[in-house]
Amino acid sequence: MNSGDADAAALLASLEASQDFGGLYLRFSSFFEPFENFIFLDDYNPRPLKKKTGWKKKPKKLPTKENIRPISKHFYPFLCKALKLLPNLLKRNPSNVADGEGEMQEERAAELLSIYRLTIRCFLCIAPCLTGPPYSVHLQWGQLVHRLENWARYNDANEEGFALLESLRTVLVTPLPHLNTSMLFIPGPSVVGSAGADSHLARLVSEVVIVLTCCAFKSQTRDVDAFERILALTEQVQPWFWSVYMITV
Repeated sequence: MNSGDADAAALLASLEASQDFGGLYLRFSSFFEPFENFIFLDDYNPRPLKKKTGWKKKPKKLPTKENIRPISKHFYPFLCKALKLLPNLLKRNPSNVADGEGEMQEERAAELLSIYRLTIRCFLCIAPCLTGPPYSVHLQWGQLVHRLENWARYNDANEEGFALLESLRTVLVTPLPHLNTSMLFIPGPSVVGSAGADSHLARLVSEVVIVLTCCAFKSQTRDVDAFERILALTEQVQPWFWSVYMITV
């Protein structure tokens, strides 16, 4: 076993141990260093370092099959195993935590959710090299949105949910330069080809919209733009609800 395999095994063992997760995000970000050309590894650090005033991040380059393939081959097994473990570790709702354990559980959840978000970003990087539907990564992404909402991270769930829908739109349909898509979040199942008949995709779209609606309500936001987005979503998701029904009957 080489050092990279040993590091991967140690990280997975730390997750499976389900005990002390303090500092685990930094270990994951260090392990994911080969992705540094494509994503910012400190974006989701639960204890971020202070940046200099006026400091701006330079845009990262987009991953392509050519530049991501060597990384993809090495990291794909690890990413799959980590993404299988993380949702189960975050199933517990904070409302069910016993007295005296709430703060500890919140810190644990914050660390794991940060790791989860970083791991999803790395998985998105290798998407060009994956076989199967172009939205297979989004199915994993949807579970993250659910966990963020379960742990009352409504702003983060909102950010991830809309980012998921935007990314999904780009892989399902070719954008038209003359079309205003500022309030078009979900293409209808009738315009995405065979993907429109995929029950997994239909459920994903429907569930993400439900989560986003719940987040707007639970966060008690008074942002008018936020409610306008929700109203647009509820209208655009209706064909997908019907698609779920037609596929399952």
